[in-house]
Amino acid sequence: EFFFNHTANTVTVNALLAGSAGVRTNASNNGMNLNNNNNTFTGPILHDRGTLTYGSIGNVGGGASALGAPTTVENGTIRLAVGTIDASLRFDGNTNQSSDRIIALNGTTGGGILDHDGSGTSTLDLGVVRSDEYGTKNLTLRGATGTGAASIDSVEEVLGVVNVVKDEGKTWTIRNDSNYSGTTSVNA
Repeated sequence: EFFFNHTANTVTVNALLAGSAGVRTNASNNGMNLNNNNNTFTGPILHDRGTLTYGSIGNVGGGASALGAPTTVENGTIRLAVGTIDASLRFDGNTNQSSDRIIALNGTTGGGILDHDGSGTSTLDLGVVRSDEYGTKNLTLRGATGTGAASIDSVEEVLGVVNVVKDEGKTWTIRNDSNYSGTTSVNA
C-alpha cells in the first residue's frame, strides 16, 4: 500500500505509482495531488480526509490513469471519508473523463465531496456513489471552474442515509434512478 499521511502542505506526487498495491491518503489540511496520469497501480483507493486531486480516471479494466488501473470492481472502488470526517475527490483535468468506478462513502457521518474543477469544457462522468457505512452523511456535488458539466450514475444506500447537496455553479446530473432516502438541497 502507498500510504500518504500528512498534516501540513499539499503533497504532490509526480512519480509513477505501479504494482498491486493500493493508495491510502490521510490529508488532513491542504490535500494531495496525484499528477501522473499513467499510474498503473491496481489496488483500491482509501481517501480518509482532506482533498485528493486528480486529472484522469478510467473504467475498471480501462488502463492507466491518475487514480490507477484497477482490474476488479472491488479494487476499483474509491472509498471516501472515515468516521465523522469528510473527504473530497477533486478533478482538475483538461480532457473529458468517464468512469464506471464505484465511489463508496465510508464515513459514519463524514461524507464525500465530488468537485469538478476541470478546465475549459472538460466533462466528468462518474459511476455509482454508494453509502457503505451506517449513519447519515452528505454527498456534496460542486465545482467552480470551467464550463464542462459533470454527472454521477446514481446514489445508492447500502447502509446509512445519504443527503445530496449541490453547491457552487457547476452543473451536475444524476443520470439514473437512485434509492437514497435523505434530503436534496440545491445551494447554487
